[in-house]
Amino acid sequence: MHGVLHGLMNEEDGEKFEKAFGAKPQGAVAFAKDAVFVAFGPGAVDAVKAALELKPAAAPALDMTANMSRFHKLYTATYPSGPRS
Repeated sequence: MHGVLHGLMNEEDGEKFEKAFGAKPQGAVAFAKDAVFVAFGPGAVDAVKAALELKPAAAPALDMTANMSRFHKLYTATYPSGPRS
């Protein structure tokens, strides 16, 4: 495996992430030579490890997939009084 794998969750934000991603949420980020891989939720570490094992190929500058229901839960846990101005 090329790159370095880091855990993202800390105790302070743990409750917010638990509301969105369930108990003991996983998050992972890896920095490779020419890429950064980030994943949250079940299987995050395995998903990032699998991405690091792929052979280089042409790809978009950013490829993102999100579960908007979970994102909304995370947003409301982070900003309980609504959007910031």
